[in-house]
Amino acid sequence: TVTVTARVAVNPGLPAGADVTSPWVTLTRPSRQPVISPQVVLDLLAAPDALWMYLREWTPDPATGDWTVAGSSGWIDYTETYTWTLSPGQGVRYLGVWVADTALNISTLDEHSMIYANRIDDSQVLADGQRVQYRGDLEEDTWLAGLLTTISGDPDLYAWRPRTGFW
Repeated sequence: TVTVTARVAVNPGLPAGADVTSPWVTLTRPSRQPVISPQVVLDLLAAPDALWMYLREWTPDPATGDWTVAGSSGWIDYTETYTWTLSPGQGVRYLGVWVADTALNISTLDEHSMIYANRIDDSQVLADGQRVQYRGDLEEDTWLAGLLTTISGDPDLYAWRPRTGFW
């Protein structure tokens, strides 16, 4: 038997009818193609009372694979289209957005407010033991080919089927 209890504390100073509902936001890209230039165009659709937005980029560290914050916009005026400059290097970048409304409620970061983009940067050189991760969606009967140019060493190229990352 599982019993769940919850306690809600309401600020007694809040006026009756105060807006306490978080706004919503959806983040998309017009193109799902890999990004060759550092800029990527983002499309945002948010609740009608959204006034500000906060964008953030995450990328895996090439040595450890840990996700790190590669850039943040700070709070800026909300706009439906925004051009983001991706961090240097190649591989997958995750982009997320929060919006704030007139009552200073902040949206939740979820699957609707996050996207990924693969950046192609031919100038990046990886040191021994470093790695680059890409993410992609393939349609049925599609083959993925990678180009790996080696200067020295013994490089490895790995590919996983969807939802088998821990196999």
